[in-house]
Amino acid sequence: MERLLESESPGTSRGIALVTQRYNQHLTPLSLLAEFGAAGDTLQEALSALVMLGFAKAAADKVLKAVYKENPQYSLE
Repeated sequence: MERLLESESPGTSRGIALVTQRYNQHLTPLSLLAEFGAAGDTLQEALSALVMLGFAKAAADKVLKAVYKENPQYSLE
C-alpha cells in the first residue's frame, strides 16, 4: 500500500516503521496503525495524506481481489 501511495503522491509517506511496541493492534486481526501529520504539518496536510491513503487502499484492494480470484487457495487468515 505504501508503494501505491508513493507512486501516486511521492513524498507523502515517511516510510514504514516496524517496532516492537504494541498499540492495541493485537486486539483484532489484521489491524493497521497509521499516523497522519507530524509536528510542523498543518491540519490540511494531514487530511490530504489521509485522502491519498484512501486512494492507495482502494487500489490495493483491487489488486488483492484480482489475486484472490486467480488464486482461491490464498487467504488472509
